[in-house]
Amino acid sequence: MDNGAPIFPVNCRELSPVPGVTPKIYHHSLIAELGRDIARYREFVLFHGDYVHIDYVIAYHRYDGGQKLHMADSPV
Repeated sequence: MDNGAPIFPVNCRELSPVPGVTPKIYHHSLIAELGRDIARYREFVLFHGDYVHIDYVIAYHRYDGGQKLHMADSPV
């Protein structure tokens, strides 16, 4: 979905406005897809603390078949 338009028009604290919308509404988040630099999972980035509300924290272990996977930097 990358159209080549700049996502930070002025600074890194506000994303660009949604094109074709009046009044002006700014994008509120980014999704960083898996790729060369992101190997584990998709990242969801929000730029305003007012948009974040944590109701639950979910912890999980990854398995490959019956074998529990360990990350190199994980103490468990």
